[in-house]
Amino acid sequence: MNVNRETVIPMGDRVLVEWLPVEEKAGRIILTENTAQYTRLGKVIRCGEKVTLFKEGDVVLMDFYMGATVHSHELDLNKVILKLVGEEQILAKLEE
Repeated sequence: MNVNRETVIPMGDRVLVEWLPVEEKAGRIILTENTAQYTRLGKVIRCGEKVTLFKEGDVVLMDFYMGATVHSHELDLNKVILKLVGEEQILAKLEE
């Protein structure tokens, strides 16, 4: 079975997040190579049925080491990484 963002369905309070490229900007926060070792910005791809604080498309801030890595492959020089995390593991939601 091919594991990708379309085939992973989070259960309960889990959220599927795709990490954004390291120098991505969101509001006034800029994550550089240094800070990306500790926290990362991500985009919510899918939410489990019990998730109440986030929705698809939200940009969130999360700890680098939280959650389970679901899928990773190389696209040019950027790694595409999907993380499956509990709703409570997400540190913040960034407003547009």
